[in-house]
Amino acid sequence: MINRLLLIGYIIGIFELTNFIKLRHIINKNLKIYNKIIKLFSAKKLTDVKKEKLILFYSKALFLISIKLLVVILIIFFFLILIALFNPYFLSYVISLNGILEVIIISTIYYIFRFKNNEKL
Repeated sequence: MINRLLLIGYIIGIFELTNFIKLRHIINKNLKIYNKIIKLFSAKKLTDVKKEKLILFYSKALFLISIKLLVVILIIFFFLILIALFNPYFLSYVISLNGILEVIIISTIYYIFRFKNNEKL
């Protein structure tokens, strides 16, 4: 029972953290830069010098965005390990089949609940 309560709190916390940090926006930026790099390689009208400059620019932007993604992932795992330090059975519970199913169900219910409440506001 305590594992379920911890899991619910963890999922809600991570969900709100990703909304606050705008993780979806960061991932979309990352994908857009990847698409620009792919289009850049197939562009025939650009000179090699211009391509080199654009590749360097896109690489820097991609590096910064990837660092942001890495920090978010590390924060998520940090909180998971922090909870696991207080309750040693929590990590094995989350990794189990029941835990994974509960994560999916709780995440879906919370997402729907949050979406419906945001529509009313």
